[in-house]
Amino acid sequence: MTKERFLASTIHHLAHTLETVAGVEEAEAFLSTVGAELAQELSDGQNAQPGEEPSASQALSQRLIGVETGIGAAFELVEQDENLIVLENHSCPFGQQIDGTRSVCMVTANLLGHLASKDTGYAKIHLEKTIARGDRMCRVNVSLDENDRPGLEYFSND
Repeated sequence: MTKERFLASTIHHLAHTLETVAGVEEAEAFLSTVGAELAQELSDGQNAQPGEEPSASQALSQRLIGVETGIGAAFELVEQDENLIVLENHSCPFGQQIDGTRSVCMVTANLLGHLASKDTGYAKIHLEKTIARGDRMCRVNVSLDENDRPGLEYFSND
């Protein structure tokens, strides 16, 4: 067993146990906190890189894709306008073992939501499709304006 497979299996079993014992909603809340902490860690790390351009000079969509690519996802930009970024992913950073543990997707939602809201003041993340729910891909809508679309809201002060 490789290190990556071991870590993915550990995450899967942890999420499955949380979903079974505490329920899916509680597991999602727990993993949301993990995603928020990871976003803070990534933000702190970006700010601490000497000699690099400030993150504000990069396009938000490319930065979000870069963060996800760095952790093993394969997100691509499929649509973008001033208020909406739509990303698709065909490779879960948690591996194939994650099937059936939808709560793990909250790590991705919170990571993207917190990073986007830090840049724009507000973001809403809607996980339209996820590999963990049995879809062939993940499709994530990142709304940058308050609207009636479904999703989890994030504010820059969260």
